[in-house]
Amino acid sequence: MEDCLKLLKGERDEQRLAGLLLATKFCSGDDHASIRRVYEAVGVRFLDRLLRTGMGEGTTVVKEGDDCDAYLQLSVTVLSAFCRVPEIASSKDMVLKIPLVLEIMLKGSGPSFFEECYEFLFLVSTASEDGLTTLYESGGMTVLGSHMSTLPDGSHSLELAMRLVQVMLSKLPLDNIYTEHPSELSLMVAAIARQFAVLHNALKFEVLHLLSAILSSKYAGPLHDALRSMSNDVWAAYVRVGIVAILQNRVVSGIRDLRITMKLVKDCPPLLDLLHSGVSYTAQKAIGYVFLNWSSIGALCYQREAVEACKGGSFLCCKNMAGSPWRMQASAEKLQALILAESMMSIRGESWLIDQINLPELQDPIPVDRCLLLVLESSRVEVSVLLNELAYLKYEASKSSSATSETILLKQRNLAVAFSLLEKIIKLISNVSGDEGILISESTSIKVINGLNETIGVVLEYLQDAKDHGQRKGDDLLASVRIIGSYLAETPFASKKEVGELLEYILSIEGEDEPSPFHSICFLLPMLCQITMEIEGCKVLASFGGHKVVIILVIQQYTEFVQQVMECLIKLIGLNGQMVEDDGTIFLACDTIMNFLLKREEIQVRLDESDFVHLLGALAYWTEDINDPSVIMMASSICSLIFDSTSEESFLKYPEFDRNTLNSMSRLIVRSLATCEQVTWLMFCSI
Repeated sequence: MEDCLKLLKGERDEQRLAGLLLATKFCSGDDHASIRRVYEAVGVRFLDRLLRTGMGEGTTVVKEGDDCDAYLQLSVTVLSAFCRVPEIASSKDMVLKIPLVLEIMLKGSGPSFFEECYEFLFLVSTASEDGLTTLYESGGMTVLGSHMSTLPDGSHSLELAMRLVQVMLSKLPLDNIYTEHPSELSLMVAAIARQFAVLHNALKFEVLHLLSAILSSKYAGPLHDALRSMSNDVWAAYVRVGIVAILQNRVVSGIRDLRITMKLVKDCPPLLDLLHSGVSYTAQKAIGYVFLNWSSIGALCYQREAVEACKGGSFLCCKNMAGSPWRMQASAEKLQALILAESMMSIRGESWLIDQINLPELQDPIPVDRCLLLVLESSRVEVSVLLNELAYLKYEASKSSSATSETILLKQRNLAVAFSLLEKIIKLISNVSGDEGILISESTSIKVINGLNETIGVVLEYLQDAKDHGQRKGDDLLASVRIIGSYLAETPFASKKEVGELLEYILSIEGEDEPSPFHSICFLLPMLCQITMEIEGCKVLASFGGHKVVIILVIQQYTEFVQQVMECLIKLIGLNGQMVEDDGTIFLACDTIMNFLLKREEIQVRLDESDFVHLLGALAYWTEDINDPSVIMMASSICSLIFDSTSEESFLKYPEFDRNTLNSMSRLIVRSLATCEQVTWLMFCSI
């Protein structure tokens, strides 16, 4: 060391170069004291001169004709070695060298050289806020975006590059990153996605978390647009392969998979005894889920506790144990995979689950329905476990702790992800019959439908439990209504008995911030519209006054429409804004009311005039400035059906219904007749 220091303090550059070469031989990464002595001996000025000489600029420290690349390699190697000491890495001198290193990387060199550059950038950027800010402001995103795809698979350079991306996303303003660099981020995602598919070590899980964080950010809209516009969508196939690899070893469905799990837990004999003891199938599935997650981390003592709990018939206890830190650690990877899958379907559409792209890097291609079935089964398991845990936390656990509220919020967010995936799968299956390009076999469709049926049953049980506890308000309840509504929109008579018994309660559910039920009714409108086409469905709705709820919804929709128009007018005047209005919900509500009115005699229900006063006014004024024939005819039909069972004089008794309202309704009916006449004439002319 002393000889090395003497050379470093020499008067000639040749002596200092020799000292640096000698220092790289015996200064280990964790010997901070020796590294600091070498750094102080060589001096900052010489390091700066050496770096610029290697770049071909500034005052040279080598003779003409010498290999500048070799000195550039030495310079970057020495700098990265010095930066292993945090105090040196955070110094202003090192931060100022970040733009130079980025410039060197753009010019290109060998793989080992890039590794030194990435190590320097990572050490300096993570040592201080100034380092990270300088990296970003000096074009770090551009360099990473263009460079990551050229690095070898699984290389240390690529690992450091991904860690740099992770650090920037965790410590810099996300809105700026996504707004300013969507194109660069899309290139990074493509490179990272490939690693997610080809890696088979612990780094694969870090890549999973990184991809999930990038794509699921609330600021990721510009990135999603950039990814959709990419001509090569192989990156999406890489993500699908990675998700399948994560999920296929984490899902238990029935006893067949449970027997596979038994091979992983041979050190737990009580499990074998339990499987022959006649416990329920449901409990066996729960045990399988717990054991499969725990087997990977070897918590066999806790597996035994789960066995004892289930022997005593305590299924809830077993499920609660699934919420322990051991289960959370194992299922976190699966949850991240589901979050990533949800983001991918938001970007690429539901058909991404079954897209078939051949990847030369993979020897065994994935069956077309593998990802679909894995995502479905994983989401179903998450829904079952999360609903059970939420029920326990809300109705049985102590509510004195603030941690309970935080835990409930976290589980509600996770539940929303699982519900969103199931909703997208429902949409995918509903499109199968209408799109010949969607490749799903009949057997796969049956598996998916059966799985969805079972999960909808679990969700209905959760709502029944909430009803029994007098709970009508909560985002988890509203989310449960939404997934039920999505499924019943495709199969309106599924779970007919259970839905009929709970329908009145479901229509009364409110979100956490809702003053009265609104969205729950909206979610069920497709189903209500279909079932009221039959007399039996109308009777179910009328048995508890459900038609009144739909009428109130139409009035609320009209009120919100007026508010949106006024807000839009303000934007047009002050901000040059633009309003986009979707009338799909109000059309469904009108169809439901019309179905009900058309069958009022068959269901023998008396219509209360007071229920329709506000509806008539809303329909009249809503259509005042609308020229769409379908809207005019629908609104006038409802008004005519209402008047068919009563009279104008009856409504004029109500202060809310005056002559102005009656005149508006008259104009509406006249416009409808004129429209009908015009349509009839056009049809006659076309014959």
